[in-house]
Amino acid sequence: GGSWHLWLGAVAFAIMGTGCAINAQRCGRTHCYVTAPVLLLAALWYLLSAVGVVAPHSNDVSLAVVVLVVLAFIAELPFGRYLGARKQVRCG
Repeated sequence: GGSWHLWLGAVAFAIMGTGCAINAQRCGRTHCYVTAPVLLLAALWYLLSAVGVVAPHSNDVSLAVVVLVVLAFIAELPFGRYLGARKQVRCG
């Protein structure tokens, strides 16, 4: 079940979410603390949608993810680019 774009979305969001989780752990990038769980939850939703457990509304989910990711980057303005004592580690 499920069309190719749902499977692709599940894989893409899982890769991005894993990268953000690693980056949050490694260097404490502020936006990664928000984007990692958001992207991993999106990956789970896309996977559940691809196998027919939930109804596909990929445009709505993708838009919500984009909005939350943008807000996470904006949060770096008042809170700083890095959280904690990991600022000395060079990260992207």
